[in-house]
Amino acid sequence: MQNQIESHKVVPTRVPTLVARMMENDSMAVRFEQIGDQSRFRLLLQRFRFDFLLAECREINNQKWWVVTSNQIDEITEFCRRNGLRLEKR
Repeated sequence: MQNQIESHKVVPTRVPTLVARMMENDSMAVRFEQIGDQSRFRLLLQRFRFDFLLAECREINNQKWWVVTSNQIDEITEFCRRNGLRLEKR
C-alpha cells in the first residue's frame, strides 16, 4: 500500500507567474516565469508594456527584469488578475 501511495506523488503544476521583488529607491522589479509558449509570453509582454509605459527593462543578477515604482503594486495585482497570472512576492 505504501508503494502505491509513493508511486502517485503529486507533481506541482507550473503556474504562469509574475515575480515581484522590492528594490531600493522605492522601486519594484518584476519578471515573468513559467508562462508557457513563446506566443503567450509575447502577448503578456505586450500587454505589460502597454499598461506600464514607464517600466524600464534592466539586467539584475544576469536576468532581465522590468522595473516599476513600488506604489504600483495595486496595478500589478490587477494586471495579474486580468491575465491569469499568479503574483509571487520575493
